[in-house]
Amino acid sequence: MSVKRKLLSIFFLILFLFAAGNAVAWGMLRSVAQDVVRMEAEGQTMTQMMELKAQLRSLSLRVLEYLLDPNPQTLEEYRAQQEAFAAQAMQVQKRLQPEQQVAFQQVLAQYAAFRQLLEERLLPAVQRGDAAEVKRLEKEMTAVRRALIAEIDRLVKAENDQFAAVSARTQANATTTATIQTVVFVLASAVGLTVAVLFTRYLTRPLEQIAAVAQRVAQGDLRLEPLPVRSRDELGRLAQAVNEMVDQLRGMIHNVQGAARQLAASADALSAGAEQTAQAAQEIAQSVQTVASGAESQVRVTEESARAMEEMAAGIQRIAEAMATVEQSAAAGTQTAEEGSRLVQQAIGQMETIAQTVTRTANDVRALADRSQEIETITAVITEIAEQTNLLALNAAIEAARAGEHGRGFSVVADEVRKLAEQAKGSAQEIVALIRGIQEETRQATAAMEATVQEVAAGKEAVRQAGEAFARIASAMHTVNGQVQEVASVSEELSAGSEEVTASVEEVARLAKEASGSAEQAAAATEEQLASMEEMAGSATSLRELAQTLRQTVDAFRV
Repeated sequence: MSVKRKLLSIFFLILFLFAAGNAVAWGMLRSVAQDVVRMEAEGQTMTQMMELKAQLRSLSLRVLEYLLDPNPQTLEEYRAQQEAFAAQAMQVQKRLQPEQQVAFQQVLAQYAAFRQLLEERLLPAVQRGDAAEVKRLEKEMTAVRRALIAEIDRLVKAENDQFAAVSARTQANATTTATIQTVVFVLASAVGLTVAVLFTRYLTRPLEQIAAVAQRVAQGDLRLEPLPVRSRDELGRLAQAVNEMVDQLRGMIHNVQGAARQLAASADALSAGAEQTAQAAQEIAQSVQTVASGAESQVRVTEESARAMEEMAAGIQRIAEAMATVEQSAAAGTQTAEEGSRLVQQAIGQMETIAQTVTRTANDVRALADRSQEIETITAVITEIAEQTNLLALNAAIEAARAGEHGRGFSVVADEVRKLAEQAKGSAQEIVALIRGIQEETRQATAAMEATVQEVAAGKEAVRQAGEAFARIASAMHTVNGQVQEVASVSEELSAGSEEVTASVEEVARLAKEASGSAEQAAAATEEQLASMEEMAGSATSLRELAQTLRQTVDAFRV
C-alpha cells in the first residue's frame, strides 16, 4: 500500500470515529430536547388541572355561601365560577393525550352529575325553603364533590407519574450522551495523536537516512552500508533505488580508477616509446650521414623502431579499449544519478500530497469543534426550558399557597416539578461542561495536526536536499564523462599518429635496404619521422595530463 493510501486510511478512520460519536450524541440530544418539551407540556397540564381542582373548591364555597345566605349576588358569583370551571375544563381536555381523554371523560361525567344535583335539586330546595331536603342534598353534594376531586387527583397523579418518567428518561439520555461523546472523543483523540506520532516517525526516519546517504555520496564517500528496505511503498522503492545507485556508482568508480591507472601506465609507455623512437630517428640521421659505413646498423635500428612502434600501437589500442569501458561506466553512472534525482522529485510530490492531506484533516477537526459549539447552543436552549419549567412550578406553588388547605396537594406536586426542572437544568450544565472539555481536547488535536504538518514539511525539506545532492552527483558524472570522451579523442589521434610513424619507419627500413642512391630520401624520411615523434611526444604529454586529471577526479570518491 502506498504512503498516500496509508495516510488517507488513518485519517478516514479518525473522521469516522468523530462522525459516529457526533451522530449518536446528536440523536440522543434531540431525544432529550423532545423530552424536555414534553415535560414542559406535562407541567402546564398539571398546573391547569390543579387550577381546575381549585376552581371546583371555589365553586363549592359559592354554593355553601348561597345555602347560608341565598341572595342573587351569590348566585351570580356561582354562575360565573361555573363558567370559569367549564372553560378551564375545555383547556385541560385539549392538552391531554388520547389515552388520558377516557379518564377525563369520567371527570366531566362526575361534574355533570354534580351540576345536575345543584341546579335541579339543591337550588330549588333552597328557594322553596325546605331545610330538611337542603341538608340531605348538601350531604349528597359533598359526596359527589369528593368523588369528583378524587377523579381529578387520580388524573394529577397519573400526569405526575408520566412527568417523572419523562424526566428520568431525559436525565438518563443526557448522561448517556455525555458519556458516549466523551468516550468517542477521547478514543479518537488518542488514536489520532498516536497515529500522528508513529506515522511522522515512519516518514521522517527513512527520509533522513536517504538524505544522509545522498549527502555522503555528494561528498565522494561511497563506503556506505545499504539502506534497510522495510516496505514496498514509495519510501521503500526510493531506498532500493538509492542502494542500487550507490552500488552501480561504486562499481563504475572502480572501473574508472582501474582504467585511469591503465591509461597512466599506457601514457608512460607511450612516452618512453616516443623517446626511444626519437633516439632511433637520431641514430637513423647519423646513419644516413654515414650510409656507406653503417647500412647494416641502420637496418637494425629501423627494425627496432618498427617493433617499438608496433608495441606503442598495441598500447594505444588498449588505451582506446579501456576508455570505451570507462565511457560506458560513466554513462551508466550518469543515468543512475538522473534516475535517483527523478525518484527524489517523485518523493517530493508525494510529500506535498501528504502535507495537503494532513491540512485537510486539521480543517475537519476544526469543523468538529464547530459542531460541538452547536451542541452547546442546544444545551443552552434546554437549560432555558428547564428554567421556564421552574418558573411555572413556582407560580403553581404560589397558587397553591393562595388556595390554603385545599392547595396543599397541589403545592407538593409543584415542588416535585421544581425539583425535576432543577435536575434537568443540572444535567444540561453537566453537558455544557463536558462539551467544553471536548472543545479543549479538539484544540489539542488541532495542535497535534499542525505539528504533523510541520514534521511533513521538514521531511519534504530533507528530500529536497537529497535531490540537490543527486543533482551535484549527476553534474560530476557529466564532467567525468566529458573528460573520458576527451581522453578517447586524444587516444584516437595517438593511434593515427602511431600508424603514420609505423609507416614512416617501414619506409625508412625499405630505404635503408636500398641505401645506395637513396641517401637524400632517407634524410627526408628521417626528418618526417622526427616531426612525427615530436607530435607523438606532445600527444603523450597531453594524454598523461588527462590521465592525471581523471585520476584526481575519480580519487575524490572513497570506495
